[in-house]
Amino acid sequence: MKTIKEIFLLSCEYLKKNGVENYKFSSEVIISKILNYKRLDIYLFFDKPLKNEELDKIRIFLKRRLKEPLEYIFPKIEFYNCKLDIDENVLIPRQETEQLVDLIVKKLSLEKSLKNKNFWDIGTGSGCIAIAIKKRFPMLNVFASDISKKAILTAKKNALKNKVDITFFLGDLLEPFFGKFADFIVSNPPYVSFEEYNNISSYVKKEPKIAFLSEDGIFYYKKLENSMVDYLKKGAKIFFEIGYKQKKQVFSLFSKSHWTEKIVLKDFYGKDRFFFLEFN
Repeated sequence: MKTIKEIFLLSCEYLKKNGVENYKFSSEVIISKILNYKRLDIYLFFDKPLKNEELDKIRIFLKRRLKEPLEYIFPKIEFYNCKLDIDENVLIPRQETEQLVDLIVKKLSLEKSLKNKNFWDIGTGSGCIAIAIKKRFPMLNVFASDISKKAILTAKKNALKNKVDITFFLGDLLEPFFGKFADFIVSNPPYVSFEEYNNISSYVKKEPKIAFLSEDGIFYYKKLENSMVDYLKKGAKIFFEIGYKQKKQVFSLFSKSHWTEKIVLKDFYGKDRFFFLEFN
């Protein structure tokens, strides 16, 4: 009989071979759902053998994953100790975004005090980042915005589900925050260019195009760079998720002297994925 670890590795290999980008996260979700475990708990039981009927179910869902987003297979998912309902109006939270949250948590944990500090999540989608941060740091004032009314409704339901108090705004990027100032801003904006869009998997195209499609890949970073200075407190910290080919572009874009402490970090797959900087 094969163990959870063996099936996990085979599942990752199968999904990766067939072009599923977030193959590790997908494998974790499928196996944990079939076994009725929390997603990350599968690592605690790696040596446990699986029954034939469990293996059969896992195979069925792996085949479905080649054609369908996770949201259509399992509408309820776990994300950084949060339970989220995902629908067709928002992107499925990726493993990379969960890593982004973990990196932010480590950064915020170094702060002397977070009391009365303002944390903004720009383009919140399902609300996953804002909810995870508020749940971890309840003393933070957390605000989130999105241009999609349907996404905001989904995010509000998820906030209620996780019993966190977040203020949501409907509007484009920073526009809803006029007259307000942030200590921390996170954004995972659309960063797939038109050229890249033509080459992505068909199942990804089933997700809302508005949530990941950008003209040249850095269109929204340009808009944020042009407007953020009017919304930031001195010493504010900014956290971005970026396309893995965009390191040079974002460094060049945020080249003015008031952008400092710039760093790009890699994701689990060794790709440049996170861009952190400060405003002075």
